[in-house]
Amino acid sequence: MKKLLFMSAAAFCLCALSVTFTSCGNDDEKTNPEPPSGGGDTPVPVENLQLVSFEGNYFTALIDNPQYGGPQLYPQDPEAPLYTWTDEITTLSSTLTDAWGDKQYWGGGITISNYIDADLANGDSDHQLAVTTSNGSSNFAVVNGTSYMTLKTPRVIKSMEIMNTTYALNVIKNGNAYAQALTEPGTYFEVQVTGYKAKQQTATLKFDLARDGVAVEAWKTIDMTSLNEVDSVVFEFFGSDSGDYGLNTPAYFALDNVVIKQ
Repeated sequence: MKKLLFMSAAAFCLCALSVTFTSCGNDDEKTNPEPPSGGGDTPVPVENLQLVSFEGNYFTALIDNPQYGGPQLYPQDPEAPLYTWTDEITTLSSTLTDAWGDKQYWGGGITISNYIDADLANGDSDHQLAVTTSNGSSNFAVVNGTSYMTLKTPRVIKSMEIMNTTYALNVIKNGNAYAQALTEPGTYFEVQVTGYKAKQQTATLKFDLARDGVAVEAWKTIDMTSLNEVDSVVFEFFGSDSGDYGLNTPAYFALDNVVIKQ
């Protein structure tokens, strides 16, 4: 029987009118426009932001195939390194948590994916890296179980986009042999995000993946600024369908377009 755990780059170049992202475009391009006026002679400050969108050859090479049992996320060589990724510009990175000591993805972690599968009939562990709809990006990341991301220097993570995976959404709507459907009032499936700086907790926030019969079925942006400056964040899953061994709902969600303040 498959072991499942239910406990849970490239820089993107964008120059906006009032928000400046790190640019990798033409050197002649104006990457720091004059601050817009806030009325009178007082300029409105321009936020310097960097975007982790998981695009480019580096991240694409980290997409495993097949989704379950692939060689990157389920290595058979005991000497194989733990699956890890690092965004070169921001230093945002993540490594499998190795909760079982066997370097397998079922122990928790964040992997890169580009699988789109809108058919909820495929919402199972064999399709664990899929989401039902694209947000316009080629790649995204999938969080499984208790997982973390780190930064070399403390920064404010402004926001990120989140979405249910096809697997989680199928179980939320229909249940399976291990978990109940979350379609009734009082049912929920949520993620708690805890920020840390120098190993001290900064703050926590929570967001729903499903509550009272309503599930996240389109990409949505989560404000992360309440965590303040962090050098790591930890994701944990909680839900109404939990038992002696923890959460029964598949502990997955997808994330993309992480915006970090410089």
